[in-house]
Order: sequence, then C-alpha cells, then structure tokens
Amino acid sequence: MFRGFVLFVALLVGGSGCHTDEGSNADMAQPGEIDMAQPSTSPDLATPSTPNAGNITVFSYSYATQSGTNAGYNAGASFIVGNTPTPAGCTPSLIGPCTTLSCVVEAADGGTTGAVTLASGGNVMIDGGATTLTLAPMANGFYPPLSSTTQALFSGGETLHFTNTGSLAPATTIALTAPTQPTITMPTPASTYTISRAADFPISCSFPVATGSGAIPAAALAVLPTGSSTLRVGVAVRATSIVGTWGITAVAGTYMLASSGSPFAGGQANIN
Repeated sequence: MFRGFVLFVALLVGGSGCHTDEGSNADMAQPGEIDMAQPSTSPDLATPSTPNAGNITVFSYSYATQSGTNAGYNAGASFIVGNTPTPAGCTPSLIGPCTTLSCVVEAADGGTTGAVTLASGGNVMIDGGATTLTLAPMANGFYPPLSSTTQALFSGGETLHFTNTGSLAPATTIALTAPTQPTITMPTPASTYTISRAADFPISCSFPVATGSGAIPAAALAVLPTGSSTLRVGVAVRATSIVGTWGITAVAGTYMLASSGSPFAGGQANIN
C-alpha cells in the first residue's frame, strides 16, 4: 500500500508541464475538472508500474459566499486493462520536489497507441462521509459519475473507505483520511500571476500537516518556455493498493481556500 498527502502545484504551458509535490512523490492533476487520479508518465512512487489500473476518486468542497454556502462533491471510478498510450518526445525530469514533463505535441507525434480496455471492478462504494456513494458499472465497464451541488461529502478528518466488490478487476478496500481545506497564503489570489524563470516560485499555506510550504525551483521553471500558462493548485490524499497485476488507487481531494474563504484553484500566469 502506497500512501501520500499531497499539496500539489501545476504549471501548464502548451505541451510542457511542471508540478511540485509536498509530502510525497505522488502525482495529482487538477481536481474536479480533470481526473486527480490519472497517473502521469513522470516519476511517481504512488503509482506503481502495473499493467492494469483502477482509479476511484472523490472531490468535495464547501465554502462561504455572500448568499450562503456553496457545497458539493463529485465522484468517479474507472478500471483499465492494458498499457495506456504514451506520447512521443516527452522528457521527465526530477528537480528538487518538482517533476517536470516536457512534451512535443504535433498532429502525428509518433507516440505509442497503447492497448487499453475498460473493465469492471464490480460496484464501487465510498463510505465514511456525509452519505454513502455507490458507483455501478455499465455493461461496457464505464462508471457513470456521481455528483451533488448541495452537500459536501467530507469536511476533513473523516475516515473514508473506498471499496470495490470485484469483477475482472480484483476486490479491494482502501481507507483514507479526508483532507481538510487549507488556506493558501502565498501567492495571493490574482487574475494573472507573473512568474520569473530566474527565481524560485514560493507556495505556502496553512493546514494541519508538518509541511505547509514549498517552492517550484528556478531550475524547474527554466525548462518552461516564456509566455502564457496556467497555474493550478489543490490538495489531496492518495493511496494505491497492489493486487496481482492491478494497481488500484483511491484519491480524496478538495479546493484550497484564499484568506477570504473563497476557493482558490489558481489562474492564468505569465512566465518571463
């Protein structure tokens, strides 16, 4: 079992990307809009190399607004047999706490096509939160997601159990402690961020874990081209269970909060 509490920061520029992981070498993508549990081709101790993969993810949020409270969650699951496609021209590098992945993307990039098939892992249950969620597979192995726009699934500290009953993918149960929404103190929210490749880009926040800050090293920023980019931040807890030829990963994530209490997920950035 591989576990990690992750404060993650991602800088996305065209075909290049950089993220930094605080607390583990796990890899997370943008929660909500993008699947947090999707492993990358970069070095990643939390995603063991197995030919078959399962992902069970849940993202929960709650924050105050002038008119009340916005709360909700979304959950999804997928089980895949085979090797995922790999893009050509992607070069991963580990620089301090930051893994950079630089890719050349073209109309025909020459990458491997992979051979993947959706599979069933049986019914998937996520319990321990405000309500028990059950995701049921369709005949083709696709799991319709579940969501709410009125109720958060967790507020932080709850023990969540991710269980699948098993089918082609084996049965597993993974327990995670739900993350608390941290308050980010640096950088302060802005419509656009200016990031110099000549200096470290500091990230700091306040939440109950030992490491509450980090920085994307200047050496990692130096591999990015100048110009417009996207800054993404978030927090998640992740664990992977290895059963035979399967690596099944459970992830619970949430937004970070600005000092005002509003959600903070990043924004546009200019790299110079």
